[in-house]
Amino acid sequence: MPTTPMKPHRQDDRAPYAMMTNTATFDVTGHPGLSVPCGMSDGLPIGLMLIGKHFDDPTLLRLGYAYEQSIDWHKQ
Repeated sequence: MPTTPMKPHRQDDRAPYAMMTNTATFDVTGHPGLSVPCGMSDGLPIGLMLIGKHFDDPTLLRLGYAYEQSIDWHKQ
């Protein structure tokens, strides 16, 4: 899933919680999550969010590393 469903807000924007739509569920359940860059849109990086099983952070980190090594996300 995308890490956030929209492009980043300006730093001075007053709506910081709008960016938590896709991450809040996993903050509550305690599942490990990892965001890896997967492409660009208008010069801004797009994040791909990976979710793992409880207490299986090593597998999630290996998956994220393997994904990053398999593509050149700057050109996507």
